[in-house]
Amino acid sequence: MAKIKQDEKTKRPPAVQVTAARANAATLLATPGVVRLLGKHEVIAIAGVTYPTIWLWMRDGTFPRSRIVGGKSMWLSGEIADWLAALPVRPLKGDKPRKAMAAGATDIA
Repeated sequence: MAKIKQDEKTKRPPAVQVTAARANAATLLATPGVVRLLGKHEVIAIAGVTYPTIWLWMRDGTFPRSRIVGGKSMWLSGEIADWLAALPVRPLKGDKPRKAMAAGATDIA
């Protein structure tokens, strides 16, 4: 029986590509006022999730929808930057509770 390499079994890109995409992602949104088109791999590196998760978020309306450019999905860098800026800030121990939570309100509808 032929032995299959680990990368072939999992169908994941080599670690070098992922690291390069993440290193490149930091500079993609660094220039304010300049709008770029970001590809699928760049958006995945910026968001830190898989493409199926991004697709579900787009369907739910919680992530910017992609544009069709040359038959490929591309995102506007400004929309991705706005999405990042709108993400909630993680509370830390010792933070004062928010007024709605302090009054006994719950997020469950």
